[in-house]
Amino acid sequence: MRIWVNFMHRDTTWSVQCLAEDARTVISPHVRIARDSTLLNLLRACGANEETVRAVSRDMQQTGSGTVAMDVNSKGIKLLQINQTL
Repeated sequence: MRIWVNFMHRDTTWSVQCLAEDARTVISPHVRIARDSTLLNLLRACGANEETVRAVSRDMQQTGSGTVAMDVNSKGIKLLQINQTL
């Protein structure tokens, strides 16, 4: 399943929300993540390749937010709380 993952720094935590491939349909709630390293490890567990993880890490440091496209695996669907019924 191809998705877009939006991430942003909010207060003292990170927030992640997923969009469908059309980049308009929200398919997950905001998932709060406490640490930078946890966000990167979450993306790896969800199926992101190392190039995508490096891009996210760079955007986290430079702008504190960003969006990446990735193919999410079945484990990632659960971890990111993706609603597949839309």
